[in-house]
Amino acid sequence: MGHGPPFLFGAEKSNEVVTISNIEQASAVRERLIELIEPVVTACGHELVEVEYRGSGDRSLLRVYIDRPGGTDLEAIARLSREISDVLDVHDPLPDHYVLECSSPGVDRPLRRPADFQRFIGGRTRIRRRSGSGSERVLEGVLEAADEHGIDLMVGGTAPVRLRYDEIESAQHKADIPGFSKGRE
Repeated sequence: MGHGPPFLFGAEKSNEVVTISNIEQASAVRERLIELIEPVVTACGHELVEVEYRGSGDRSLLRVYIDRPGGTDLEAIARLSREISDVLDVHDPLPDHYVLECSSPGVDRPLRRPADFQRFIGGRTRIRRRSGSGSERVLEGVLEAADEHGIDLMVGGTAPVRLRYDEIESAQHKADIPGFSKGRE
């Protein structure tokens, strides 16, 4: 797990869809996108939560998730979308045409960086472990602690489960909203 948002990358060459699996290539493109997008986002008082690039050819989608303490609003998302688009048009960091979509991360916010986990200590958290990282692949509990190496998750009232960041495939803060249970069973 790196220090920046995760990145999913796909590209199309002629009629064949090629997923860039070379970690160095995908990492370089991801870092370039973050390098271009993050200053725009932070200048507007937001944080860059996640960057995704999916699809191929004219069906490609670049999705940028942004947030700020207390949440963001539609006006800020629209303004940031225009500003990010302007920067990407100048620097043209992607191989294909794409649709840019800017969004908040939603109620069940993804947790990626140590600071994300630290921010939500005491909250309900759902963890999906990487394959081979333990007997239970999906864990849900209360986030007890987070440091630069990993987290402690209280699952079922027993002793906290210690997870290193490299064991975590994905993690989400599970917001408690009274009367809202869609998708939470």
